[in-house]
Amino acid sequence: LTISMWIKPESAPGASESRDMVAKYNAGANQRAYRWTYQESSDCGSGQTCMVWGTSSNGAGGDSVKTAIWAGGDLAVGSWNHVVLRQTDGTTARMFLNGADIGAPTGTLNSSIFNSNENFNIGGGNFGNNDGLIDDVRVWSRALSDSEVSDLYNTPGTFTNGTNIKGWWKFNNAYADSSGNGNLLSP
Repeated sequence: LTISMWIKPESAPGASESRDMVAKYNAGANQRAYRWTYQESSDCGSGQTCMVWGTSSNGAGGDSVKTAIWAGGDLAVGSWNHVVLRQTDGTTARMFLNGADIGAPTGTLNSSIFNSNENFNIGGGNFGNNDGLIDDVRVWSRALSDSEVSDLYNTPGTFTNGTNIKGWWKFNNAYADSSGNGNLLSP
């Protein structure tokens, strides 16, 4: 699994604030599958932000891994940042910022992901509430290589998506899926 997107936060998350980047998740209905967030919480270290990838194997609970963006820092506020999540097997994930591996996440993932009946959502929390922008979201059912992640960051307009692309939303004034799979988003 690989998820790639460009994000432009207008501010860093506040204390205990979580911003969904992508999610297929409803905790109240026991329909948790996965959730990728940018957040500030005690899980990230005191006063730090991190990206967190959480999965559930049964819809009711979940395990997550987290990667600090950098000590005492945030994603570049007011600038575009390219972020990638790659899960290479059931329990191993890596996260990338602007083409560079930002370290091994801490924590443990479930070996399988629950097939939730929730919708796939891009943005949420404050990303969906005028506190940032998300663009060029791509999802594959395969793990991109390190060199592919670097190429995707450096040449996104000419990057060849290759096999197993499941969705590609350019957000060029529309919610169409450019992957050819017909996964139209709803506003």
